[in-house]
Amino acid sequence: MLEPKQISGAAASVVWPRNVTVPAAFAIGDSVMDPGNNNGLVTVAKCNFPPYGRDLDPSVPLGRCSNGRVPSDMLAETLGVKKFLPAYLDPNLELQDLLTGVSFASGANGYDPLSAKLALVLSLSDQLDLYSEYLETIRLEVGAERASAIASESVYILCTGTNDITNTYFATLLRRSKYDVSSYTDLLVSWASSFLRPPAPWYPAQWGQYPYGTDPTGESGQTNAGHRLGFIPSQGMEPYPVSHGPPYLFPFNRGRPELRDPLYTSPADGPELRLIT
Repeated sequence: MLEPKQISGAAASVVWPRNVTVPAAFAIGDSVMDPGNNNGLVTVAKCNFPPYGRDLDPSVPLGRCSNGRVPSDMLAETLGVKKFLPAYLDPNLELQDLLTGVSFASGANGYDPLSAKLALVLSLSDQLDLYSEYLETIRLEVGAERASAIASESVYILCTGTNDITNTYFATLLRRSKYDVSSYTDLLVSWASSFLRPPAPWYPAQWGQYPYGTDPTGESGQTNAGHRLGFIPSQGMEPYPVSHGPPYLFPFNRGRPELRDPLYTSPADGPELRLIT
């Protein structure tokens, strides 16, 4: 993954209301969000060796699947939090690092629990366990009131699912022997919906979800259908425009609205901050 010169696509659509500050950012998901949590795991899905990180200053491979930063870093900077969103499992973290947010993401993970098992990485459930551990740590350090404010006023970024399709489904028969593409993407949407709805550990935090390419403020009334999706390194794919994606993308994005639509529906208590998916 090459770091772009300018933030584009989903990150560029993040427009925050005036006078709203974000105390911290948290990332959950796969290698797009992982700044090095896999470094200490017994897995081949890690990037803590050259040429990764070659454009960082200093030029050190810290575990990001990139020549420089990863999208979680860029989004954290866009939100005014910090330039680098560190890995929660980094042994060198200090209290200030924790208070302004971390990434729990683990490369090669997915919505399908089998994806993490096959790659020997952190599942979404494992990442939420780390988040709960994180909350307890900051409660002990700064008190329950401030810890609660950080949890409820921060931004949570989720990016995963690619490995489910490329690795778990197409590269093995473990799911293909039981599901066709349509039924498997239905299953992924169901897992995603269950993961994002209560009783998720961050509730009663104020947050919501918005479809890729929309203006989360609702001010423009437009969607950015021309934005290009990311590429899939293991298949060597170039980015696809949203309207011309691979055939298995559409069942996930457009099929089964009774499963998909709840992902983009704000909780009844009226969230003020956004979960970017």
